[in-house]
Amino acid sequence: INVLGHFDTQVFETLPNISYKGPFSDFIKVASQGYAFFLYTSGFDGLPNVLLEAISVGLPVVAPAVGGIDEIIENDVTGKLIPSTTLTDENLITAYAYALNDLLRNPERRVQLALNALNKLERQHGPEQYTRNIAALFGGKTQT
Repeated sequence: INVLGHFDTQVFETLPNISYKGPFSDFIKVASQGYAFFLYTSGFDGLPNVLLEAISVGLPVVAPAVGGIDEIIENDVTGKLIPSTTLTDENLITAYAYALNDLLRNPERRVQLALNALNKLERQHGPEQYTRNIAALFGGKTQT
């Protein structure tokens, strides 16, 4: 469902450099298709679940430095973080292109970023951290 209105995907048919794949049901299916990374673009956001899902299946992420995205994506540590709010549109496009080309040319780098992001995801959002957060919320202690 497009919450911002209708978008006609037929526009992609006129663009030879884009291969629109349509909607997906889960990231396991996306990741198993051999994609090099997950590109996320937005002018504003919190910490979108879609980034956590991409990380959970081993896809390195390229995303803008808006909202809470930098809580999980550290530039050149756990992904590629684009300083979108400080760039002109032309420089923003260039920054995304540079980040994507860098990942495409460096498969070892993609693997390292994906592993770093997965480790950070586990530390910040894994079951143990969840239990600690719930206990802290209610003033209790976690069992060890």
